[in-house]
Amino acid sequence: MAIYGKLWRYAYYLTQDNDRADDLMQETALKVLVNRNKYRCNKNFENWARAIMHNAYLNIANREKKLFAVDEFSEAASYGVGYQAIERDNTVNEENDIYNAVNSLPEVRRETMTMLIHGHKYDEIAFVMNVPLGTVKSRVNNSRIILKEVLKDYIN
Repeated sequence: MAIYGKLWRYAYYLTQDNDRADDLMQETALKVLVNRNKYRCNKNFENWARAIMHNAYLNIANREKKLFAVDEFSEAASYGVGYQAIERDNTVNEENDIYNAVNSLPEVRRETMTMLIHGHKYDEIAFVMNVPLGTVKSRVNNSRIILKEVLKDYIN
């Protein structure tokens, strides 16, 4: 059961909330059971389960983002998504443009940048995505080039 504690701590790290961590653990456990035939014995089970948890976390965040209107700020912010349309300036439009730009990246780059935006360090991203550190750095660098071009109107 040592792996349960490690996974729960990671779930809490992602969600910063006990109840959400429990929900993420339940979602992860279900996905691990459903996909158990895809597990390769030569892989580290904890890393495999963490990758499933990471993807479940992103799915939950995306699902919650779709549930909330742009003018509503709610618990989705704890997953790193959601909008605060209370301010009457262009902040919402800028946030939407940035979110859309990141969302338009290819899937692996989008996931890498989403984790980076959420405050994960490069080595954590490499661990969760089960790729070398250099791959993460390359993805971030290439994504930044794309984002600079897409968001050039916001760059001074």
